[in-house]
Amino acid sequence: MADRQFYRKTTLTEAYHYPFADDVPQVFKDAIRISDSGKPYIITLEGDSYIVDDCWIAWGPYGEFWRIDNDIFAATYEAVQPDSHL
Repeated sequence: MADRQFYRKTTLTEAYHYPFADDVPQVFKDAIRISDSGKPYIITLEGDSYIVDDCWIAWGPYGEFWRIDNDIFAATYEAVQPDSHL
């Protein structure tokens, strides 16, 4: 019988809460696009993702961005000290 349960490997991810504070790296600010209707969005591997206040924007190890709703972020992400080794 094939394996049915798996542990999802994790990686260190950089993420910022939206709307951004002034100290957010420029790469995050540059990732934001504005639609014809004036709504902010980011381009993800799955397509365009509209950004709403109180969400998080994460940057993956391969330069990809994705949006995370605040409740999901709180339940699945944990802050680490800079330069810590997991």
